[in-house]
Amino acid sequence: MSLLDSISLFVRRTQARWWPEDARLSLLRILYEVYATNGRITDAERAQYADFARDLGTDPDAVKGRDLRGALASLTAEAGRRAVLYAWIARALFADGRLDTAEESFVAELIERYELDESLLRKEMRRAMDAERVERTQALALYVHELPPVLVERYGYAETYSPGQVCTAIEKAGLSTRAREYACAMFCSRVRFVEWVTSATLSTDGDEAGKAGAEAGGGPYRTEAEAPVDEEDRGARYRSLREEVAEEHNEGSQRFMARVAPGSGGGGDDAGAVANEGGLSTTDLGALPSLPH
Repeated sequence: MSLLDSISLFVRRTQARWWPEDARLSLLRILYEVYATNGRITDAERAQYADFARDLGTDPDAVKGRDLRGALASLTAEAGRRAVLYAWIARALFADGRLDTAEESFVAELIERYELDESLLRKEMRRAMDAERVERTQALALYVHELPPVLVERYGYAETYSPGQVCTAIEKAGLSTRAREYACAMFCSRVRFVEWVTSATLSTDGDEAGKAGAEAGGGPYRTEAEAPVDEEDRGARYRSLREEVAEEHNEGSQRFMARVAPGSGGGGDDAGAVANEGGLSTTDLGALPSLPH
């Protein structure tokens, strides 16, 4: 993506903040439809939807009962608003870093049913995909280099941590949360990662039950109906994410804590002794399955 494209995309996405409230709610209604396309809202999609609603100064729940057709009609009648709408639809489609089959079908249905400008929408989709790739690459590079010392400082050295601890470390380090699924694959055991992906009861600082805690940043809050059911697929996702980060950002190694391991010169000499905010000691964490090397 060129610098000009990046600036243009940013401008279009911020213009909506100055729209009248009715237009902002119409945009939010359409985005909710995009996020819920495949029958469940992922962690990344839920966080992005909430962030966008907050940026717009709107209540995420205010879209309930709002007519989708009417919302689309109101925003596609004017060329300026239509371009902004397409930019945000594209952004929502790539909230989790990829476009799945259900989302692709949804795009085709939107274009046909509501007579959207296909060439313009797909152009925005290509831009959004490029922007998402750049943001993810930047976030992963920072995770590799900056998260290990933060984890050690907060929790002591361990081979693996809980998803809640990893998410807290991301926030405390001031890093982007958009790719935190990768971070949890990097620094959690496979067992913990799989539990986190499907759990509705993880909170930011550990494993305390509660939707409120999950929405605060710990794990993806999903109802039972929304959660993926194939554990083998979830395990494969774990392996795939780790391999991607290792190959692109860690010289092929999946030992993401190696640079701060005791004796490496990176700190962490108090391993096993520090109580962490998730309610487990690092000794407990060390008893979990080790990460594959």
